[in-house]
Amino acid sequence: MISQVVWDIAVLEEAHRLSKSYTGENKTANALKKATADAYKLLRRAYA
Repeated sequence: MISQVVWDIAVLEEAHRLSKSYTGENKTANALKKATADAYKLLRRAYA
């Protein structure tokens, strides 16, 4: 579903939750990575 959208830019809040996307262990991170492969990405980590 998310990969059906053509993304120009992706702003990802709570980006620290996307860690380990390079290992293949995080399914959500992998889906976002694939869906936004051609988009500019802005990752924002929320601080307490």
